[in-house]
Amino acid sequence: MHVCKVNWFVIKLTTIPFFLALLMILWFSNLRETSSLLDRRIQVSSIFPARYTPIDAAKSGGEPVKSMRSNEIETLETVVQAARRATNRFFLDCGANTGSTYKLFHEIWPDPDEYLMISFDVDTRLRPFYASFENHAAFVPLAVSYEDGFFEVHLESVRQPNENASEMKWGGGTFFSFGASDYRKLKLKVTVPTFDLSKFLSENFREDDEVILKLDIEGSEYKLVEKMLDDGTFKFVDKFYLEFHDWQPIDWSQSQKDALRDRMKAENVYFDEWEAEYPLLPDATKYEPRVLEHFPQIGNCRSKTGGHVKLALAVGMNARRARRLIATVMAHEATIDLKVGLFLYRDFMYENAELVTDWLKDPRFVIGSRGDSPRPRDFFMKMNYALEIDMIVLSSLRQIVRTSGFSTKHFLPDFSGNVHWDRTLEERKLEVAKPTVWVPPRNVSQLDAPFFSKRSVEKIPPLLQAVYKALEKLDQKRPVLVFDSDFDETWISSVFFLDYFVSAKCSIKSSFLDWF
Repeated sequence: MHVCKVNWFVIKLTTIPFFLALLMILWFSNLRETSSLLDRRIQVSSIFPARYTPIDAAKSGGEPVKSMRSNEIETLETVVQAARRATNRFFLDCGANTGSTYKLFHEIWPDPDEYLMISFDVDTRLRPFYASFENHAAFVPLAVSYEDGFFEVHLESVRQPNENASEMKWGGGTFFSFGASDYRKLKLKVTVPTFDLSKFLSENFREDDEVILKLDIEGSEYKLVEKMLDDGTFKFVDKFYLEFHDWQPIDWSQSQKDALRDRMKAENVYFDEWEAEYPLLPDATKYEPRVLEHFPQIGNCRSKTGGHVKLALAVGMNARRARRLIATVMAHEATIDLKVGLFLYRDFMYENAELVTDWLKDPRFVIGSRGDSPRPRDFFMKMNYALEIDMIVLSSLRQIVRTSGFSTKHFLPDFSGNVHWDRTLEERKLEVAKPTVWVPPRNVSQLDAPFFSKRSVEKIPPLLQAVYKALEKLDQKRPVLVFDSDFDETWISSVFFLDYFVSAKCSIKSSFLDWF
């Protein structure tokens, strides 16, 4: 009997690890299932219908609202519940349109990848815009409303070649039509499911979740905000973006709209204004990266030389060529104790974060921004929308901080002479690298006529000669010599340029390059 008890005790002890292992297997299986769902975020969108049935435009009215819940709402709730296994931070983009909110949020917000975004819009034709989005649960073709049901909405018709090009193309739709003065050309009518956002928040979110809510729903916000106040569901919202559409033909008087605003203030429901047509995150300035006034010195370097030519590497979008040029330049004796400007596009950093991080382990680099992505000269010079330029600059500085942990005060525009860019960079208190001498020259007329028909070994002398002449003209202005990594000619000639700067025959005032 005693032996049996001991054996039973031994059996119980040996089964404990077994059950623990089983629980771990089930937990990992569940985690794998969750990860699998989140990895397939884009495919989740395919659960929802690709198109809703159009209504004959000649009909006087749409189908009546039905007091019922659609299958799409149940599907949405399933997606949210599965996603919360991995995160409790959500961005509900209501009135998502072409995905401008997602784009701007990911370019400006400090930690956008920690949020799961769900985008709602009634126009299913906008679905392709979301195919490339990461950290995106679904494009949900449900109309955000104050009740579950179905309702007729008005959508834009397909734009035709003979239509007025000065009009705006909005995308998306609205519950309200403008009749004869329909400047949005809302000629297509469809019946779509609506869902009660207030109830959705209360049934699927907790107060300890972090929820950002954006409402841009073309006039439907009044009744929805009123219902959320009645239900007390703003307690689930941590950040609120909203656009009021006072000009929409809804059945609310101006006094009713003003009373709603007063009630929001009285109940401490605050929001930042949002207008999708402007490329601005309303409180983007709160997340501006800090601009450094000074950079740390390199510990084991000789004192700064008195040279008159700074060296900068302008990294393009070709990672292979950039890697090759940078390795070559930084291996030359001319750069052993030299600070070199490293200018990067925002989109290059986003796609090649590990490569950039590896480069910045070298303390000789001083990082700077080139903007978001390359543009042709004519395109760049005609840019004059100050708000767009500012968002490009701000998002580029933000990406540097995300990628490297450093901030910067240095900026290298692709071209000089655009007063709108100059004004923005000055307002941001950024130091613009100028005057610049580019390798290869931006103005091809500086090269001899047969340059482009020569072999690579024959291209080097005229290329060197053109750059030497440009540097000598600007010697007293402390020019910046910029190696453009996207051109193979830059890599071929880079070592010969650096040989010149350490040679005794260097005609530039001082045989050494200057620290950036």
